[in-house]
Amino acid sequence: MRAIQALVAGFLVVGAAAGAVGQWTKLANERGTCTITKLTLVRYGANNSYYYTLADKNIPCASGVFGGDPAGGSEKVCEGGDTANPHPYIGWTRGVTGSNVFAFYTPQNYQDSGKIPLILYMHPVGDKGNQYQNTTHNDLHELASDTSQQRNPCFIYAPQCPDHDFWFKTNKNSDGSPDFYRYNYEATNSPTTAWLDAIKGLDSVLAKYPIDLNRIYIIGGSMGGYATWYTLMKYPTRFAAAIAVAGGGDTTQVAPYAKMPMRAFHDGGDPIVDPFGSESMIRAMKRGGGNPTLTTNLGNFTDAQYEHFGGHWYVIPFAVSPGLKTWLFSQQKIPVSTLTGMSRNSKYTAALGWKPLSLQVGVNKLTKTRLVYQKEGKALLVDIRGQIVRE
Repeated sequence: MRAIQALVAGFLVVGAAAGAVGQWTKLANERGTCTITKLTLVRYGANNSYYYTLADKNIPCASGVFGGDPAGGSEKVCEGGDTANPHPYIGWTRGVTGSNVFAFYTPQNYQDSGKIPLILYMHPVGDKGNQYQNTTHNDLHELASDTSQQRNPCFIYAPQCPDHDFWFKTNKNSDGSPDFYRYNYEATNSPTTAWLDAIKGLDSVLAKYPIDLNRIYIIGGSMGGYATWYTLMKYPTRFAAAIAVAGGGDTTQVAPYAKMPMRAFHDGGDPIVDPFGSESMIRAMKRGGGNPTLTTNLGNFTDAQYEHFGGHWYVIPFAVSPGLKTWLFSQQKIPVSTLTGMSRNSKYTAALGWKPLSLQVGVNKLTKTRLVYQKEGKALLVDIRGQIVRE
């Protein structure tokens, strides 16, 4: 029996797929609507090339719903069968949190694997919408591939920013269009609805699945690169490592995460996002005692090696950076449970001078361990996610 997952009334549930061969029934032509009244295995494609999903309600017969186009250039159809139909492992499922839809990948047989790391993927501006992430494209496909999952099994949480919003408050051009060239410092204290909903979705999967809270990683490019820096600013102790491509952030807020492992990529000739954004953030981390790296010669790669848009490289460069994925999955936070007495191992204390005073255990399921810091007579309560609970 293989475990598969489905989206049922907005929640992820587990079913089972047996080996018996069932019958496929046509549900809709491409761009039509699949009428579904019960939990159904749906395949989308043509010429014996299909992508699969599980649904319990009507869905569009469209690439966005299935994570990509399995038969480019061909008119596709959607067909339905029972969950006994043979099919590839369905690791990707979809959900909704507030204004955002999201894609979520669960490793095969994760129930038997103990705690597994999670990657939060923040996409570039071109992937905005409400038809779910294209999970077969670039970064997500690389991380969810069989080869990658065999070496580095991980959950992948990929929220999708709706068309009307952004991961952070952008500057504006004279015609009102968004200007991504430089970070808008007004965004620091004004999180967008899309970003807030993305974090709510992250909290929901952290509470539901056996995720290693000491191995949560964040990666993103372009708008997602900005979002990576922004999220680190808001949750400076939540992540074990980060990869930011073609982004920038608030250099005045770097100290709390300055020593966190960071790999940044930003071509020196980027015409859309000023390389100064990444350069200034890396300098700020180094001033705070960190040891981040910045790669700026992305223009040396060919289009076939590394996808870009008019000289704006925005893809996470796993394919052209040997060892990058190995580096990412090797990073691990020091467990909060080890920070007892007057230990100075905490990244919070190292960056801000706060001293761990005591531990509070059993607060609730998600924030069951809280660390109390003190500094100059003041107390700071931080939960296991790195979020300040109370000052």
